[in-house]
Amino acid sequence: MDAIQAVELQVAKVNEEIDALSTEIKEAKEKIGRAEAAGNESEVQRWEKEKDQLRDKEKQLRKEKEQLRDEKARLLSAATAGPSTSADISVPPQALSDFWAALPHAAWSDDGKVLTLAKGTNFLGKAKLGSQLYLRACYPSLQREVSRLFAQEDSKGKKKNGAVAIIGNPGIGKSIFGYLLLYQWATEDPPPPVVVVKRGFCSRPTLLTKDGCFLLDEKSLADQLSRPEVRYLVDGLNPMDVGDMPDGAQMVLVTSPDPRIYKEPWKTGGYRMRYMDVWTWEELESCQAGVFPDLDPDESKVRYDRWGGIPRFVLEKVDSDAQALLEQAICRTSLKVLVESVGSEAAPNEASHKLLHLRVREDFETTVMEMASVYVTHRVAYQLWKNEKENLRMFLSSSEGEGSVGALRGNLWEGFCHARLIQGGRFRIRELSDPLLTTSIKILNPPPGAAPFIFDSWQDIQGKQNGQYLRPRSRTNESVDSAVQPNVLFQITVSKRHDLKGAGLKKAIEFLQQNGPGAVELCFTLPSDSFMKFQGSEIKQCTGIAAVRNAVKQFALEVSF
Repeated sequence: MDAIQAVELQVAKVNEEIDALSTEIKEAKEKIGRAEAAGNESEVQRWEKEKDQLRDKEKQLRKEKEQLRDEKARLLSAATAGPSTSADISVPPQALSDFWAALPHAAWSDDGKVLTLAKGTNFLGKAKLGSQLYLRACYPSLQREVSRLFAQEDSKGKKKNGAVAIIGNPGIGKSIFGYLLLYQWATEDPPPPVVVVKRGFCSRPTLLTKDGCFLLDEKSLADQLSRPEVRYLVDGLNPMDVGDMPDGAQMVLVTSPDPRIYKEPWKTGGYRMRYMDVWTWEELESCQAGVFPDLDPDESKVRYDRWGGIPRFVLEKVDSDAQALLEQAICRTSLKVLVESVGSEAAPNEASHKLLHLRVREDFETTVMEMASVYVTHRVAYQLWKNEKENLRMFLSSSEGEGSVGALRGNLWEGFCHARLIQGGRFRIRELSDPLLTTSIKILNPPPGAAPFIFDSWQDIQGKQNGQYLRPRSRTNESVDSAVQPNVLFQITVSKRHDLKGAGLKKAIEFLQQNGPGAVELCFTLPSDSFMKFQGSEIKQCTGIAAVRNAVKQFALEVSF
């Protein structure tokens, strides 16, 4: 083992020289700062030149160190039958090394939507992480945004940004985006050195290079993160809990909205945040066809209606235990937690993440917290009505117009109304054309055992039994929120006036069983404090507007506590 010990002594000596140079570089930076403050340009130039020369020496020493480590690995491999347990150079599991070596040979599907790893390999060498990657529509744009941020320079040509955090709801593919970055880096020519660490699967920092993979101890991690050519991918961990923060390497952190992971590290200048949105149904449908072909599309759509755009629970975890988590979250989340969550990108606990989604605009920076789905809105509102009736009543009557909290009020009011209308019962109504404001009682009798019917097109409601609650899956371009055959339409509102699109109303009326002159009851569903004040609606112009207006009678319908 004499040869190995000799190499170790050389490595130790080089480390000492690198540490000394680091101290000199730090001192040069301080002198540059003092010279700049004094306005002494000649001194600034002198110390800039000195710093650059020191950097060149440091780079040469690091190159020498890498060569020594390679030599040590060769000697260890020749001297032992198994991997070395040395602190300087430890060998990761073979499956991880196989994954990295084969990653450049992964193949895209014909439509360019699915990346499949080489046979026998899995992401990070872990079977549970799978071997296929679905390319979301937002991924290429996010890749370009990450590259753009890392390429930005200040007026002196120095890099402005050292790290980017990608934040989004649990289960939407942030880790998959990290794997896509690994593929991008692995296929560059030449590929940069990459350090990766992932909570639960690759918890010890691992260096991935064209010459092999190595587990890093604390000191060797710090060495790698000082190198500007290194890429550092952190998944689900606070980088400060892993080791030193990068002083040269470009870091990408992918994480759920948990400030404990990113708040403290991201106080550093040049650290940027970007956000990832939940999935659309079209994305989920495409992913199912390419990655989960054995799933029933209709059942997936039912799960989407419940969970919203979270592929983890729409496509991946479809067993009964996983699906039951949504109801558990609904039952144990309080109004207080919801109110605290909507004004932040960080839902305060795991349960509220299932009920609230961080929605993201196209700039990847503008966000808003919304309820996960119409189903969740219904169920949460009804649960709060049962468990916190007075708190809910006070909240719905007091927070109108208060930004994100006002939006939550609208969501919960809509959900509460849907839940009450689905349940049926007696409701006070008044015809809006009656100048005497006369009220009467309307009774809704849902058929026994008939669940609400969610539809994609108004044409789908033809033939549905009288009294069954009918709701469009999408609110886009719709003028009403729900319907009941044979002749009732509902529009949920908290406003004193609510105008409607004539074209959308025309589509809805067309497929009611009773839609002749004066036959359609358009009920504006209102809280008690607005019931007698509501002024009605103007139906906007469209082709055939006269027949639409002639068919409709407008009513206010009171939903009380």
